[in-house]
Amino acid sequence: CVLQVQATKRADPQDLKTVFLKYANVVQDGEHYMTPKDFVQHYLGLHTQPQHNPKTVELIAGVADTTKDGLISFQEFLAFEAVLCAPDALFIVAFQLFDKTGTGNISFGIFILQVFPSVFCYCSLGPLSSRECT
Repeated sequence: CVLQVQATKRADPQDLKTVFLKYANVVQDGEHYMTPKDFVQHYLGLHTQPQHNPKTVELIAGVADTTKDGLISFQEFLAFEAVLCAPDALFIVAFQLFDKTGTGNISFGIFILQVFPSVFCYCSLGPLSSRECT
């Protein structure tokens, strides 16, 4: 039995540019950029309720913001689209979600604290302690 994985067909870059410019509300030095709010709330249509968590919006936008400068360029938007077309897109996006610095590395401690924040706590005994916090 042979398992074949197919990649999704890439979108036309000019079509993507049109979509990008529709949502990009920041212009710096003649270049257009999306803010995390532009990307997550307006483009993706996620976390649009008034009581949304701004940190969650930033975390999701960080998947596309590979330079981690708080803005998404057209090149980053193109790269994000390319990732979504890859056969292992879910794994790549999940990794990028936790790569806060854009270095391609995730520390175990930071990963655990982001995935299970209520399980671990910082206390006088040090981070990731299994003892009770005081």
